[in-house]
Amino acid sequence: MAPGSTTHAIVPSRPLDNVDGAETMAQFLGILGNETKTEHDGLAAVSALVSFMPSVVLLDIGLPHLNGHEAAKRIRESPGGKDILLIALSGWEQTADRQRSRDAGSDWHFVKPVALEVMGMVRGSGRSRQRARWQEASARAHQRAPLRLQQ
Repeated sequence: MAPGSTTHAIVPSRPLDNVDGAETMAQFLGILGNETKTEHDGLAAVSALVSFMPSVVLLDIGLPHLNGHEAAKRIRESPGGKDILLIALSGWEQTADRQRSRDAGSDWHFVKPVALEVMGMVRGSGRSRQRARWQEASARAHQRAPLRLQQ
């Protein structure tokens, strides 16, 4: 990533469930130089694509009005949606849960809570480059302590 460049990320969360967590994550990503937008339902997250044009979207699977899987499908179908790095956030970590996220179009399925070190890897551009950075971060993190980070 070129110095001074910015990653745009949408950080949706469920209202009444984890608004504070989403705001904290957005602030953390902002401190790292990312421009973020926080939405609290799936429809608003998809609608935000029109004006915000993120390179990364973090989707809580349990979003109201349009769950994270359905939002991921719509994002992938939207103009430029295939280039966005989609990260599913869930409290569920079974193989079937990860598969549902992949089938919906998510690049990653992170089990909450997500380590801030891992979220710091959001900086970058392009899905393939991001995937390589996530894999590198995951390998380093797993050497120190197990994280529940699943592709």
